[in-house]
Amino acid sequence: MQLSNPSKQQAVTESALANVMLARQPIYNHKMGVYAYELLYRSNDRTLDEIGEDNATTQVMLNAFLTMGLENLVGSRLATINISEWYFYKADTLPVPAEQIILDVPSTITVNADTLVMAKKLRACGFKLALDNFVLKKDLPGLLPYIDILKVDVQKMPQEQLHKFTTQFKRFSNLSLLALKVENLQQYRFYCDVGFDFCQGNLLSKPRVYQATELSSSKVHLMSLLSVLYKPNVDFNEVERIISRDVSVSYKLLNLINSAFFGLPRAVESIQEAVVLLGQNKLRGWISMLALNSLDDCPPSMMEQAVVRAKMCELLAKYAGMPWLDSYFTVGLFSALDVLMKQPLSKLITGLPLSDEIKSAILRREGEMGEALLCVLAYENNDWSKIKYRDLEPDKISKAGCKAFIWTTGLMQVL
Repeated sequence: MQLSNPSKQQAVTESALANVMLARQPIYNHKMGVYAYELLYRSNDRTLDEIGEDNATTQVMLNAFLTMGLENLVGSRLATINISEWYFYKADTLPVPAEQIILDVPSTITVNADTLVMAKKLRACGFKLALDNFVLKKDLPGLLPYIDILKVDVQKMPQEQLHKFTTQFKRFSNLSLLALKVENLQQYRFYCDVGFDFCQGNLLSKPRVYQATELSSSKVHLMSLLSVLYKPNVDFNEVERIISRDVSVSYKLLNLINSAFFGLPRAVESIQEAVVLLGQNKLRGWISMLALNSLDDCPPSMMEQAVVRAKMCELLAKYAGMPWLDSYFTVGLFSALDVLMKQPLSKLITGLPLSDEIKSAILRREGEMGEALLCVLAYENNDWSKIKYRDLEPDKISKAGCKAFIWTTGLMQVL
């Protein structure tokens, strides 16, 4: 899976990425689409209190806009950046694309005439404004007409009060409500049902429990394809025949391989030629992604996160000098099968002809590949204390995450 992504994505050098300490967390809408990404400062040796909120904000913006490029991080989506009260009064001078930025203003901000003037000015510049960790206090109602999003820590609010809360603030026609710290898909559905417009948290990264219901015909077909692909001594003439019979996957494979993402000097005109060009190991990963991406009930945001996870696992292995990079990619991708297929992970993985090492990495987080997956999951959850893999320096791990973002953004634009 090491074919690179050329032209459309902004070039980011290895040396530049080595200095990036940046994470991102998706903000989901009602349809499990990604509305925005919150960009978060990360450091391996200094806490936010030590570096200071203003310095952290500056670092996030330097990394997002100068080092990596906003398009590489969020594509066409919005980016959310935390700012302090001091930064709030300077934000109109920032050389950033205001129409793509949500400024997270602290709810502790002092509201006076100057605050309202600046809020109106920032809105006129094109910024969206959010109140972070919203807690109602006496001076805030005057600011609410200028606010686009209220971000609420739902873990601190009793569930029986949530419906009353959402009803109270829905009377402000300009306001959207965002639930923070949503930890799983069940909570996501609940908060959407009680009136929240957006949800943010690690809802795709936590373990899930699904009932072992029957697979749909499309998913049975997909599992059959994966079962053939991952046979130890697979006959790739058979793989070619199976792919050729699947019109959707065939079309997507030829469309992808002839796109700018691959940047080939001439057009590939047949499935046979594509199979030969990709080779056995890379073909497994590409066909797995294309087949999973064809599922009708799989939101693109889920697929995107699964691919980021897979690519980051592969990059960690590469930086650590490990063999079998494609197996690391498989571990990352298939660790999200339960989300993509809405079935218990153990049921899905047990039925595939994967090596014992890959299965134990996915199901029990064991072995070198399992450790890489644990590191990636910690990175997803922004849990820096658990982000480690072999002897890699934290900046190498952060670089792997950033490169995985960039690679996946380019791929999803084609898919």
